[in-house]
Amino acid sequence: MILFLDTEFTDFQQPDLISIGLVSECGSHEFYAERNDFDLARCSDFVQSTVLPKLGQGSSSVDRSDLAIALRAWLENVHSFDSQSPVLVLYDFDTDFELFRQALLDQIPPWIGGANVAEEVNSITWARVGLMESPDAHHALHDARELRADWLAAKDQLKDASTSG
Repeated sequence: MILFLDTEFTDFQQPDLISIGLVSECGSHEFYAERNDFDLARCSDFVQSTVLPKLGQGSSSVDRSDLAIALRAWLENVHSFDSQSPVLVLYDFDTDFELFRQALLDQIPPWIGGANVAEEVNSITWARVGLMESPDAHHALHDARELRADWLAAKDQLKDASTSG
């Protein structure tokens, strides 16, 4: 199973997770959570003006330990649909996977792997340019959905290129 990941965080110097979004390749499984125990004072000006106003659109917020419990339960549920296959988490920014790992309190199950697909997606399609102009950009679940869409488009383009050549 493939999952697409995006996070929002306080700043680039010492990133602390604010929100996390995951969506499955088929699009029918989604996870979204916001932390209520991150330090507002550590948020960059950009995060304060662009990310924080988008919070509160999903499920209730949780603290770090409740996030770990909820995320692990969701991952185990998703994995149960095909427990013979590993779960591959795709992301387009390395900090996203680091924050995912931290959200799981550094205890990633052995059946989960991760891969940065930014170069793969961007070498095929540059759809993500429009993403940053969307009013929903910089919301973790929205951006995870967009990464999924871009990856699927890139995958289709690769398939079309291989069959036409």
